[in-house]
Amino acid sequence: MNKETQKAIALIAEASQKAGLEKILVDALSDSEKVELKIILKNDAKNFDLEVWSYTSLSSTQILVMKTEHLNPAIRKELFNLLPFLKIKLENLNLLKRKEHYKKCDELTGLQRIDFFRQTLKKSFKKHEDCLNALVLINIHRFKVFNDSYGYEIGNLLLVHTAEQISLLLDSCDVIIARIYGDEFAFFLPDVESRESVISLVSSIRNIIEIPICIDEHLVHVKINIGVAFSDSLDKKDSSEELMRYANVAVGFAKENHFEKLHVFDKHIMAKIQRDLYLDTEIDKAIYMNNFHLVYQPIISTDNITLLGVEALIRWNHKTDGLIPPSDFIPLAERTGQIFEIEKFVLRAACEFMSACYHNAEAEGIQNVVYASVNISGQQLTLPGFVESVEELLHSTGLPPEYLRLEITETALMSFPEIAIKVLDQLHKIGLKISIDDFGTGYSSLAYLNQFHVDTLKIDGSFIDTLSKTKESKEIVKSILSLAKTLGLHVIAEGVEDVNQIIILKELGGVSLQGYYFSRPLEAEVVARYICASLMGEPFIPDMPESSTKRTGFSK
Repeated sequence: MNKETQKAIALIAEASQKAGLEKILVDALSDSEKVELKIILKNDAKNFDLEVWSYTSLSSTQILVMKTEHLNPAIRKELFNLLPFLKIKLENLNLLKRKEHYKKCDELTGLQRIDFFRQTLKKSFKKHEDCLNALVLINIHRFKVFNDSYGYEIGNLLLVHTAEQISLLLDSCDVIIARIYGDEFAFFLPDVESRESVISLVSSIRNIIEIPICIDEHLVHVKINIGVAFSDSLDKKDSSEELMRYANVAVGFAKENHFEKLHVFDKHIMAKIQRDLYLDTEIDKAIYMNNFHLVYQPIISTDNITLLGVEALIRWNHKTDGLIPPSDFIPLAERTGQIFEIEKFVLRAACEFMSACYHNAEAEGIQNVVYASVNISGQQLTLPGFVESVEELLHSTGLPPEYLRLEITETALMSFPEIAIKVLDQLHKIGLKISIDDFGTGYSSLAYLNQFHVDTLKIDGSFIDTLSKTKESKEIVKSILSLAKTLGLHVIAEGVEDVNQIIILKELGGVSLQGYYFSRPLEAEVVARYICASLMGEPFIPDMPESSTKRTGFSK
């Protein structure tokens, strides 16, 4: 008996044992094997019927069903005598099938693994290289936070659910689907009708996946990031690897964007990626070489136009690129983690400057009343030991805490309100005052406002910019002033740039002013003179050269 026949009999014997010899299952036998099987069954061949069933298994084969009610007992005995040996053969065969399956497919979701996905993507892309093709990456937003909160078992259930939803929604499409990373899925759409049809499809997928679901008694609100790359964006017509790289870039942008979680790759994105990569390296050099410096923008009282404080603002005068706006490098530094070193520099430089002003005034027998305000990111605020580091800095520079204020944006505070409450309370206990920056533009913080230890609200410049143009902006500013009065908070209007804004703000009352109408951000030695004059009781004389009455690309 040859090996192929033995394999067939092994499958027959295994199935016969399970089915009590009422039917025999033969796994996808060839015609020649069926003939050989009939020879083995000899005279009983006429007593069984053949029927083909559709059967789904690891190998997705069809099986042959043979009814054996009249099978010769001698044949049955022959099968069962072979069973111990043949059963081992059968188990080995099934093991090989499972190994082959799991080598190609993700064990958790059943989707293709990334290495096999790349192979099938390359083949399919080559086949449709003259068509418009699309590669889509889907990432579960903040999946690590979800895992940390609910545990890995619930996280795995979410991954399976997401995979099932994608597969179900793409069931009618000619598409390859894969799980390429822990929380990231991919599918390739060959020969698509148009870009719009793909965007419509992936938007529908997003809408379905983001419907709240119950997983193991937890109500889960899933958010996903989607990156799409089209083949007509490629430099090399047949490069599936380039298509994968572009889709990765697009989904990366979607992760970083707080509002638009679906991004389509274009050349502008790649230009920004290359620029960010360049700036990333240059920021490291600037930190190491101490190439950053501070300027200070005055904060003015509306009552007597005296100097109340200054806001410390970072500047970077690059040796070849010139003056680089903070809006170009601060968001990047926040993403890369370089912001910690930058803010450490800003805090120290501002404290050293204000300490020198304070001790100079003290030597002259004058009490300093001017403070410096420094911006702090949300990441810095939550950093373990941050409060202690600020306290140590004040001690080492000899600056009393009342001359330093920290500014934190409303959005940053509301990203982690419970932590913020604790940290702000600790900062308050060491004598620091806190300002909420860009107030009115972030998440609604009214429910937490009376729990935050804050002293000042800084009205965002977007409201001040339209203050004399729209009734709505005036009403918003009026409401903020009323709220601040109720809570006993000071208010600063940012971005004051014309006299009409000042007239309205004076009418409303209870607000200090900051903006280019009074002064652009000034170098430390100039500000030191203004502080000295202010302490001598002199009013603040606006620094208004014609070229500085607008922000010229700088947020401050």
